[in-house]
Amino acid sequence: VIVPILTNKKNHQGWPQVVSQDIVRHVHNLKSTVFTVVGQVDGKTLLPLPAGSEGIEDVDLENEKSMERIDKSLVYAMESAIIDWSHQIQEALKKESSEPLLQGSDPNPKVELGFWKNRYPEQPGQCMVPCGAHFG
Repeated sequence: VIVPILTNKKNHQGWPQVVSQDIVRHVHNLKSTVFTVVGQVDGKTLLPLPAGSEGIEDVDLENEKSMERIDKSLVYAMESAIIDWSHQIQEALKKESSEPLLQGSDPNPKVELGFWKNRYPEQPGQCMVPCGAHFG
């Protein structure tokens, strides 16, 4: 509810550009954090896309003029997102199916199957979804 209100440029009239950009950046960071936490609650690793990355897949990497239109701040945001993703993926790969057993509980085979089911992407071969990348 609050994201469309805070990110709507019409609501920023009279604000300094720096303040407007800062608000949008903070709102996007909050949205990304909520997206990631919701995934963690579901036992999944969700990788949020950085702000402004919409339509980046349409850029022709072979065309120099197309490359010149890419904003340097978007390049920085993508690089930062990839670094964050690598940390999230490393944490996901550290998880072992034997964790419940090592913690003293007595897991049954369903727990093992559930662990591996959660690690498998719901849509094999598709890494990017509109709100972010999803790896189970």
